[in-house]
Amino acid sequence: MAAVGLEAGHKGSNGSAKGAGSESKHKEYIERAQWIEENISNIKPFTEEDIKRITSDYNTNLGNGGFGKVYKGVLDDNHFVAVKKYIKMDSEEMFAQEVRVHSQINHKNVVKLIGYCIEKNAPMMVMEYVPNRDLDYHLHDKNSLDSLDIRLDIAIECADALGYLHSMCSPVLHGDVKPSNILLDDNFNAKITDFGISRLLSTDKTHTVKCIGSIGYVDPLYCREGRLTSKSDVYSFGIVLQELITKKKAASLAQALAEGKGVTELLDPKICNESNMKVLVEIGKLLQECLTEDIHRRPDMCDVAGHLQMLRKFCLRQPAPLENFGWHLFPETQNEDKEQSQQGTNNVSSSLMAFPKMAGIFNRNMYKSRKKGTPLYISGKRMFTAREIKVITNNNSTKIGRGAFGYVYLGILENYERWQ
Repeated sequence: MAAVGLEAGHKGSNGSAKGAGSESKHKEYIERAQWIEENISNIKPFTEEDIKRITSDYNTNLGNGGFGKVYKGVLDDNHFVAVKKYIKMDSEEMFAQEVRVHSQINHKNVVKLIGYCIEKNAPMMVMEYVPNRDLDYHLHDKNSLDSLDIRLDIAIECADALGYLHSMCSPVLHGDVKPSNILLDDNFNAKITDFGISRLLSTDKTHTVKCIGSIGYVDPLYCREGRLTSKSDVYSFGIVLQELITKKKAASLAQALAEGKGVTELLDPKICNESNMKVLVEIGKLLQECLTEDIHRRPDMCDVAGHLQMLRKFCLRQPAPLENFGWHLFPETQNEDKEQSQQGTNNVSSSLMAFPKMAGIFNRNMYKSRKKGTPLYISGKRMFTAREIKVITNNNSTKIGRGAFGYVYLGILENYERWQ
């Protein structure tokens, strides 16, 4: 893993102090190992001999990382697994943290943790085997994924998984979202992996003296201030989204954007055709919001997933013009936010156009599904009838813009708050 490290303080040179520190760290590891055995019952414990047997004595190396190596194995039921073996002894804390976080996650687009080994000098994790390598390989080495449909599906699945992590009872921050940590199966379904630097928001601070992440993907605000939040994952996902539509690596993208090029100039020619342009323009607006330096203006991952799903459904699978669809969005972004966003520069971190959060949704088919006079809310978003929309917008009297989905009108809700 290409990593960034910012660490406060100085390490002492006293040998006895160093030895005492090493002993203390190992004691903490033993305590964590005991915690794993006592509190995690949904994953299987393995011995070191078990691991040697299922990997045929570490015969097939799947990859290497800063933590150690990954080997292919076969369980007794003939299911393939990936065994992550930690090599460095200073990885003990990372190992315990990764098991602790990963054991709480259950999502179809997250690599499943099957088991672990916590024997001394042999910390290992046994995980679901995903056969089709990672997104980085397919984008930059094999040069596959020629269809926008497949790339958009991968983006949706990753956004949905990250939204799930951020919405858990004890929210999880991944902390290292990048193409090489997105594995693909034979059907190109995406699965997020590597929770080595992930954090639980309920128990860990969002401020830290050490910044760990991958160069080109780590949130600049996190590097500068040590401030890690769910919006840090949003930023990293924005970089991945850029790579998906351009097929250019993060470093190349950053350089091109710094030279004044726009994202539309960098689009991958294989997907840059007339039928895809409306979708790509909307994706461009979305990723700019993910990359803005103001974390309060970055969308939540659940909102990102929702918008990508609508683009996938309405712009790629439906033959009708975009203006004719039955769902219309009414964002929270106010005029002053819009004006501020238009003052951005070509810098990748500047927001060129605000991507709105939803305040409510209109579906022309839902009018009969609710009692008269009783507002209906789904996932916290109010559902409006056609009659209510006419009242709110004064019969669509004030047009303030037009997007790929249709026209945008100014409206006023019952509490006299203005919405676009």
